Amino acid sequence: MGGDPPLLLIMSRHGHRQRDGESGFYWAILSALFEEGRTEEGIRGYFASLGRRLGYFMELHMTREEKAEVFHRALHESLEKLLTDGLVLESDGVYSLTEEGRIKAEIPYREILRGQRVFQKGIAPATVSTVTLMVHFILAAVKLPAAILSGSVGLLNDAVDTLLDGFSSLLVFFGFKFRREGLANILLVVFMLGTGGYTLFKAVERFFVPYTPEADVFTFAAAIISAVVCLLLWGYQRFAGLRNNSFTLVTQSVDSRNHVIVAVSVTAGLVASRLRWPLLDTLVGLAVASLILKSALELLVELVKAGKDGEVDLSRYKFTFFERLRKGHLCSWLLYLVERGEVATKDQLSAKAEEALGFDSPEIHVMADFGFPTPDKAFVLDCLESLFHDGRLEEAGGGILLTPAGKKYLHHRLR
Repeated sequence: MGGDPPLLLIMSRHGHRQRDGESGFYWAILSALFEEGRTEEGIRGYFASLGRRLGYFMELHMTREEKAEVFHRALHESLEKLLTDGLVLESDGVYSLTEEGRIKAEIPYREILRGQRVFQKGIAPATVSTVTLMVHFILAAVKLPAAILSGSVGLLNDAVDTLLDGFSSLLVFFGFKFRREGLANILLVVFMLGTGGYTLFKAVERFFVPYTPEADVFTFAAAIISAVVCLLLWGYQRFAGLRNNSFTLVTQSVDSRNHVIVAVSVTAGLVASRLRWPLLDTLVGLAVASLILKSALELLVELVKAGKDGEVDLSRYKFTFFERLRKGHLCSWLLYLVERGEVATKDQLSAKAEEALGFDSPEIHVMADFGFPTPDKAFVLDCLESLFHDGRLEEAGGGILLTPAGKKYLHHRLR
């Protein structure tokens, strides 16, 4: 089993806690003791170590005594229950699993392994393309009748685009099946260009053949459902595309993102029709066409670059929000270490961060298997450089100091 069980048990403890009636850190403690015995302080350190790798720095949330007291009490009560249940034994302050405890700890481990296989299958390109195909045809079946009944050019363009996406998804599906992903990329961009051109034509036509769309409850519902579904589809495709380094899936995610914006714009056009301002619906159609064409041209540029360089750079499509969030937590923790006097130089601070995050730990690789963002040395270096660049840390006399700006930033984050 190696180093896998500890993290996997922590990830699965909540389901077992609800089913068996345990509370607090019951299942997490089993995971912490799976490989070796630990003191109560060592168990807390184990939790803190895993949390850091997920971007959660326990020390920053335990600066208030009441929070630390609640945490320590819950941990101690869970340890006492494990002792009472005969799953853990204690000797000279060191806790370890009994044979019964080890058997029970392996149950969620086997379950999480099954979940891991389901997860990997769920983000496989063939699975994603199948789900995308089904979603597009279902959305088209909902939006086309709504567009025809209401006469909304924005919704009609979006419905036609969704229908065409269904056919393009079919091509993608066969592209993955017959290992013709490169051809599928080209066809996707061609479809997007064609769709953008069509929506532009329909929008311009409305200037010469004006029409006031009828906005009813069904039409509004179709637009809102489209926005929600496409938002979920965007996240699914983008995540799977980045995990599999698949430009095809990333391209589809760009199209899904466009549909979210389109659905919101269509809703605005429908509201305008209720206010007797049909021109806005036509303007929405123009905006939609421009957006689709812009995205298609950007992807076309990426395809051309890929033809020259042999691969596509997908770094610009990462989920930057989560990266910024993790960076903020890490930077706050680094400032916290300096303020407490635990480090005195830049090299010590870097070494402390690398040690605490445990880049070589087996759990890092398990996290990556489940899609959790895992830090690396470059990430730590980037945080350090930003702290000095932003004036929150400064070097003086061979050491480092926390500046007033750094103290203000840290105390603000600790509130």
